[in-house]
Amino acid sequence: PRLKALLDALSRRDGHDGYLEMLRGAFLEEGRSGRKTDDPGVEPWKVLSYRELEVLELLAERLTDKEIAARLNVTPGAIKKRTRKIYRALDAGDRREAVARALARGILKTGSY
Repeated sequence: PRLKALLDALSRRDGHDGYLEMLRGAFLEEGRSGRKTDDPGVEPWKVLSYRELEVLELLAERLTDKEIAARLNVTPGAIKKRTRKIYRALDAGDRREAVARALARGILKTGSY
């Protein structure tokens, strides 16, 4: 628990990298259940990883994959992979639908974007 808290705190700082996210992922159960966010009683953070929630927020800002990749210091290919996971979790066909579903389910807050 202490290490998870430390990793969470470090991930909120600017300049974190993919390795840190990999370490965080080892401590999280998120994204491994295969359940969708509209399943009863499933909280979004149990379906979407922290990084996927970050990408979803940037999708809501209408950034391109390249722009998101630059902000998160990863490759555009990594963003494409994350967005596919987000689409599956939200049962969405594209980024607009994913954002709309996330807003409707309270995963993203209205007015923030």
